[in-house]
Amino acid sequence: MTPDFVLIDDDDICNMLTEMMLFNIAPQSSVKLFNNSFDGWDYLASIADKELTNPLIIFLDINMPGLTGWDILDNLKLHGNQINKNCKVYMLTSSIDPKDKEKANNHELVKGFFEKPLINLNLKAFIDLGDQ
Repeated sequence: MTPDFVLIDDDDICNMLTEMMLFNIAPQSSVKLFNNSFDGWDYLASIADKELTNPLIIFLDINMPGLTGWDILDNLKLHGNQINKNCKVYMLTSSIDPKDKEKANNHELVKGFFEKPLINLNLKAFIDLGDQ
């Protein structure tokens, strides 16, 4: 089953590149894009207790105005009952702080940490995650 994607990142160019890559690899997938962290969280909160028909992959930036990626993860941990069972969160960030990478690697909801942009990443691996 092909996953759906949510991109929460204030970097419009990175969002555009990631969205284009996702549509090229998985044209049947839904891609929801939020360049405002509050809007992204509102969307996730609106589906937090719904049973998802497809697996969900979330690409989350760390440093954003308003809510940070860490804030969104904390909210998901508290309020994302169903979504946490059916989603995989990947930090997609321009942060080069080793503490961010360590924190992401130790966070129970985070499955991976990637530096922007995703150009060199084989996104096919994300599509295959939906089959698990």
